[in-house]
Amino acid sequence: MADTSGLITIKYIVASYRNNKGYDSRLDETFRQWVIDCYSDMNMDGLGTAVKSEWVAVNADTQTIDFPSDYIDYEAIGMPLNGRLWTFTRDDKLIDTLTIECGAETTDADRGEGIDREQYVGNAYGMPGGVNETYFKEDKRNRRFILSGVNRSEVLLVYRTTGVSLTEETFIPRTYLKAIKAYLDWMMSERIDEAEVKQIKKEGRYEYERRILRKRDRKMTMDEIKDVFYSTTGQVPKR
Repeated sequence: MADTSGLITIKYIVASYRNNKGYDSRLDETFRQWVIDCYSDMNMDGLGTAVKSEWVAVNADTQTIDFPSDYIDYEAIGMPLNGRLWTFTRDDKLIDTLTIECGAETTDADRGEGIDREQYVGNAYGMPGGVNETYFKEDKRNRRFILSGVNRSEVLLVYRTTGVSLTEETFIPRTYLKAIKAYLDWMMSERIDEAEVKQIKKEGRYEYERRILRKRDRKMTMDEIKDVFYSTTGQVPKR
């Protein structure tokens, strides 16, 4: 099992907050729900760390893949190429699969369903790039992706979840502790109906802690900065 010393549980956060504030343990269930709401919102807003990768089977009859049960939003969808992820290109104009035969969903080429998108690729000087062979469309209503040009039995989906498990212990990075406690302060302020100026102040504190987290998550190391610098420089003739 991986080292979890940098992670904390919801139970730990609730106990720490209650002990710091001197609240009664009868509020633990309320605090626990607020922690879940806060951490879920962080992940759905792209701030949290709840990103998963999963191989998803392609339905050959409909050229679609279903969303995983805990899917919230996608980060990337593609297939492996030389040890790296070759991502598909989003195309919201792909035709939805609407044909039903004998009670089963299928594709009708006459309606444009399931047809691989074709695009002219020239090789003349100055031709633009950005051309792909594989495309997808997100079908949120039916919780699936519609694919085009994908000749594989499965694809790799990188997606975002709420980060909260209903069947296993939920672990949260320790760096999120101050932001979550600030959220609990804000929720408690609303619960006891403090003066509006105090509620606004505590909401602002929570937003401040969120900004600190976002900066920390996006911080680049010196080696990464040098890699970016070196990748944009080159040799030129000495004049």
